[in-house]
Amino acid sequence: MNKTEALNILKNSPIFWSRLGFCYDPPLLDDTGKIIVFNPEMTEVKSHASFSEAGIRIHTCVLHSGWVGVDRYDYSLCDRVLEKIFTEGKAEYFVPRVKLNVPVDWCYENPTEITVYEDGPRNAEAIRALVGTLRQDYLGYESPCGYYNANGWQDTRPNVGGLISLQSFSSEKWLQDAGEALRRLVKHLEESPYGDRILAYHIAYGACGETMLWGRQSGKFGDYGISHQERFHRWGLARYGSESALSTVWRGYGEKDNGDIVPPSLLREKKHPKSDDFYKKEEIDHWSLDYDRFMCEVNTDAIDYFGKIVKEMTDDKPVGSFYGYVLYMARTAYAGHLGWKRLLDSPYIDFFAAPKSYYRCAPGEPGGEMAPAVSVNRKKLWVDECDNRTHLARADRYANATCLEDTYCVLLRELCKNISHDSGLWYMDLGGGWYDNQELMNYIVRLMDASDKIRKISHESVSEIAVFVDEESILHTHPDVTRPLEELLRKLQLAGAPLDVRFFYDVGEVDLSSIKLAVLLTPWCLCDRDLKELRSAIAKDGHILFCGKIQADTGIDMEDMSDGSLPQYRILPGKNMKPLFQNEAGEWIGAKNDRGDYVISSPEVTTVNLRQIAEDAGVTCYAPTECTVYADNRIVSFFAREDQSFIPNGMGKGQWFNVLTREPYVHGETLSLLAKRGVAFALRRASQ
Repeated sequence: MNKTEALNILKNSPIFWSRLGFCYDPPLLDDTGKIIVFNPEMTEVKSHASFSEAGIRIHTCVLHSGWVGVDRYDYSLCDRVLEKIFTEGKAEYFVPRVKLNVPVDWCYENPTEITVYEDGPRNAEAIRALVGTLRQDYLGYESPCGYYNANGWQDTRPNVGGLISLQSFSSEKWLQDAGEALRRLVKHLEESPYGDRILAYHIAYGACGETMLWGRQSGKFGDYGISHQERFHRWGLARYGSESALSTVWRGYGEKDNGDIVPPSLLREKKHPKSDDFYKKEEIDHWSLDYDRFMCEVNTDAIDYFGKIVKEMTDDKPVGSFYGYVLYMARTAYAGHLGWKRLLDSPYIDFFAAPKSYYRCAPGEPGGEMAPAVSVNRKKLWVDECDNRTHLARADRYANATCLEDTYCVLLRELCKNISHDSGLWYMDLGGGWYDNQELMNYIVRLMDASDKIRKISHESVSEIAVFVDEESILHTHPDVTRPLEELLRKLQLAGAPLDVRFFYDVGEVDLSSIKLAVLLTPWCLCDRDLKELRSAIAKDGHILFCGKIQADTGIDMEDMSDGSLPQYRILPGKNMKPLFQNEAGEWIGAKNDRGDYVISSPEVTTVNLRQIAEDAGVTCYAPTECTVYADNRIVSFFAREDQSFIPNGMGKGQWFNVLTREPYVHGETLSLLAKRGVAFALRRASQ
């Protein structure tokens, strides 16, 4: 099987993930020297067998790398999981998720190569003294109960108050040693009896294995590790040419003092006073912006490095990674997740993944990805992690489904979302027992049957709305801007029309002539040249919607009203401006100029306001507001947040059938949906 064939299977065949063989990371050993496994009986294999019977061909889990210590390897847990997954689990293919974080004794031997938080020590021996103690953060986030314990595991090690963590992402020693561990594991797997059934490799490291710098989730500041700071200093010298130039640009930060790099004392991500803007400026935040650029560079270096190893060891099997949470995650740049442009062009990475957006994932909500999947799928493959909690999830604050019907709705929505974006997906049982219900598994059988038929038809987008995100603009935003922007995206999804979320660098590279409304979710680093290119790319009578402040001549005047936490700007209706709507205080928060451009100046905008703009721009709205629509040329689906009765628009003249019941839809017939329920239709040729 070649890489293209394997990627087609990954896209068109859903995957199942469980905590089979889950253990501490870094690994901890029991008194006999064996790796401690959270569920030694590995009862999760029963769920793998159930999903195999439901038609799920590909299975995955975290497969221990075998790296248990400095120059020490033990593949007994790895082999046991492989045996379970293929024999009792009846998997056809397996995708190992391989974590490449370092063992504890590696940290002890290499104290200059590990992550240090801002309040941590600055010399090697003081760092070494904390290795293996409760002051070492193993998880990358604060957790009084230690490891996630929804499956009943009770960790005895609280992960709170860490001053150091595991490897620095820039550590060349880590790349060397983790690369050796990866080579050994891949060789072990490829030479095993199951080598031909290893479909692809999923590279993982950092917090939760999501290529995420330690500390992001808990608001910690790093990395002040010794080798990391030295490498950043070298990076700055290479960028600016000399110590004097570096000192000028960074305003003294980063200069050496007695051999140490002076820390920035929270300059990197401090919350600006209320009088300041909500985005960073080169002239005053240059050190901060460069540090984030550096973090993104070293992170993409690492992903590329490990991907290349797998490619060389396997004759080009697909390689994937978690990456690029630009739509949901605050502190995206801190995590090193703004290197999309480079990774989409990399020959060593073939697919990307992320959890779904937790913010808008409940029944009745629109759902959504953490990255512009439509853009990713142009060059690579997006595999959506559907870790939506079913009604059987226990002891979990994300248990959004409360009954079987809620679960049905969410599973249907996630399937339709990913079909309409031409993405792959995997079902996830993070806590154990989430799918222990025969009715639920029967429903998944029906979903798989529908998916197989629909995906045999080539995908084409039908969206007339495109939402654009710009990586450079995200780099310049402060962390507290992310959630208001996602709330705006959520409201737009509930406006009753399908939409595509794209990176701005798609402009000029793809056909956007059907786009009637181009929404610039992050526009503040775009220039006139960018906007002219966008105007020429979209429909001739297409319109642009700006969100927040922009740095371009659009004929729209705005007064800065930012409070430092939200991108709030008051419209100043000028000679070309027509006010559209107000907030409860009577302030104009939306306007339109004579060119047809719209501005939304506050998160207070409503779904009704956004629907008004879409209709004004000529967008075909398939459903009323408070209803999410996922559609492409093969499928049209509706998911109601409130009780709805409506006659759908936009379904054309083709023959449509309910994807689950196979009943035909009669054009002009009223659809009635209860809140938190959905329905999906496929074209006749895709439903037989």
